[in-house]
Amino acid sequence: MNFSSAIVSAYKNILNYDVRSSRSEYWWFVLFAGVVSALIIGGAVIAISSQYVGNTELTVEFTRSMLLGVSGSLLLVFFVFGLPLLSLTIRRLHDIGQSGLWAVAQFGLSAALYVVSLNPILQAMAGDITQLEQRVEALNQNALITAMSLLLNVLQIVIFVMAIVPGQPAPNKYGPPITR
Repeated sequence: MNFSSAIVSAYKNILNYDVRSSRSEYWWFVLFAGVVSALIIGGAVIAISSQYVGNTELTVEFTRSMLLGVSGSLLLVFFVFGLPLLSLTIRRLHDIGQSGLWAVAQFGLSAALYVVSLNPILQAMAGDITQLEQRVEALNQNALITAMSLLLNVLQIVIFVMAIVPGQPAPNKYGPPITR
């Protein structure tokens, strides 16, 4: 499968979890999503930073703007690529005979990590982060964020390894093999 076909297929089969997906389809879409995500997030950082060129102080306003811009960019990327990538990853795991629950766990943990990480960001945007009690709360949440990040990294490595394994050449419980 070529680059453009992989992108079209990923969005066309966004709600199709019952079949298999080839390595080329998966990796072409991952490349596309990675490049576009980097452009979206990088564009937000550049756009916000350009407003503060020449300012030698790191202001609260700059910090708030950056946090809001990056958070919004991440949310946009999540909505644009999240569901197609989840569906595609499930189908890719089906191609090697594995359950899609690996991908669902990764997706759910990513979403939970974003929500848990968003709380200190909202506090900083509200200007309350300088208060001692909220700093302690943010530190307590960091242990949770660290543990969730570690677990997410392990899941991502496991899924990465499974995604590079060739598909099963024979039919499996998820359907016939992909014509490669």
